[in-house]
Amino acid sequence: MDDDITINIPLIVPYLTEKLNAGQASNVLECKTITENVPVRDRNNKWFITHEEYPFTKFLPYCAGHSSIMSIDI
Repeated sequence: MDDDITINIPLIVPYLTEKLNAGQASNVLECKTITENVPVRDRNNKWFITHEEYPFTKFLPYCAGHSSIMSIDI
């Protein structure tokens, strides 16, 4: 997680315990999935990306970078 994220421990511990008890402790990757993000084509934007760098009109789904939960086998 990023340094500006707060984890709600009283909620996350029972959630993860439930996954463990249900046998869902492996192959786990949980995150906010970004599914409809498009490249920024405005040259004045900090996140500008050229068509040569990324020729497609939208990005494939990916995890947002601020936080994620994953099992060791991932």
